[in-house]
Amino acid sequence: MGKKIIKAPNLKAKREITVTVLPEDIEALKDEITKIYRKKAKVKGFRPGKAPMSVVYKLYENEIIEDAKEEAIRKRVLGEVEKTQEDVVSQIYIKEQKENEDGSITVVCEYDVMPTFDMPNLSQIKVEKRIKKVLESDIDEEVEKLRKQFAKYVPVDEKAQEGLYLLVNYEDRLDGKLIKKQDKGLLHLKWDEMNPDLFELFVDKGKGDTVVFEQEVDLKDGKKAKLVRKYEIVEVLKEELPELNDEFARTLEFENLEKLREEIAERLRKSNESKAEDDLEWTIIKEIYERINFELPESMVRNSYVFTLRSMGYEKEPEDENLRQAIYKLAEDLVKREIILDRFADIEGIEIQDEELKEEIEKRAKEYNMSPEKYKRELKKRGELDGLKNVMRRRKAMEMIKKLVNVEVILE
Repeated sequence: MGKKIIKAPNLKAKREITVTVLPEDIEALKDEITKIYRKKAKVKGFRPGKAPMSVVYKLYENEIIEDAKEEAIRKRVLGEVEKTQEDVVSQIYIKEQKENEDGSITVVCEYDVMPTFDMPNLSQIKVEKRIKKVLESDIDEEVEKLRKQFAKYVPVDEKAQEGLYLLVNYEDRLDGKLIKKQDKGLLHLKWDEMNPDLFELFVDKGKGDTVVFEQEVDLKDGKKAKLVRKYEIVEVLKEELPELNDEFARTLEFENLEKLREEIAERLRKSNESKAEDDLEWTIIKEIYERINFELPESMVRNSYVFTLRSMGYEKEPEDENLRQAIYKLAEDLVKREIILDRFADIEGIEIQDEELKEEIEKRAKEYNMSPEKYKRELKKRGELDGLKNVMRRRKAMEMIKKLVNVEVILE
């Protein structure tokens, strides 16, 4: 397949056009609009849709003229935008509208388009791929995490101190109203893992003692309320980890401890390689963008920001300004990556072949325990088939770019 016709470079994403709608443009649409009103109009003495056009026009003259103006503006604006042959990526907003003395209407519109640009010389881009070595201490840390999963918590006849665990029942009351109750929750008494004030309340308490913690909280409506959590200490516990030996490895279905450590080391190597590859890709995108500096379409960034918030579990914007800025920066980076990869794919004529799509669908269907046919039907039903092709196309573009830039691999 030959390469697509590539549009001339234009790094700007914001567009503004001014159009003039003539009186004859509006007049030409009056009959068309009147016919629409005629179908729905209830005119005394006539069946629906049978009233004379002149009667309908007289009854709804103001509405028909306004609708004709709106439709004339819409057609003229869309016609002018279409002439530019640019990829519009936002709604077209009317920024200014002025009715002139001669009956014409001047409209100023604003919208976003996909910026276009030439790719820099990729062979001149030098980047580092830094892969973290797997150390014995890394393996030890993972082994300890596994031991903790099999830990036992044994009651001790001691007062609560740093490092011990507490088995507690607790209830929450908001301005005196019970809102939550929990029995036998496990609490690790560790200063850097909990509210310092709450930590101090628990120290030197024992089985059967009660701890009450009060704090003021903000409600959704902007008001404040008093939250009181009352704890009852059921037991003071000590953590006992399983002995680190071959028997422990066999409980995890490994031949011995050495085999367990080997498997952990391999998993960490793959994880480090994956992170290094991901970091490499973002470094390449950053290097390419800094050589081009195209304008980011505000609409795309905003959509990316909302999507990122939701994917992180936020139903609304977080109150923390630094966190909001960090998420917005991530949204911008995601848009940069998408635009760069799409542009490169356009220039290189990268397409996804039917066989490639089939293989990808089969792979994903297997992950969801679905048949490929059913998975494909679901993609079509949700309108996500083209989205999958775009993801694959960008992935293909990224792989090609990585082969064109100079990559130095560093083990650290």
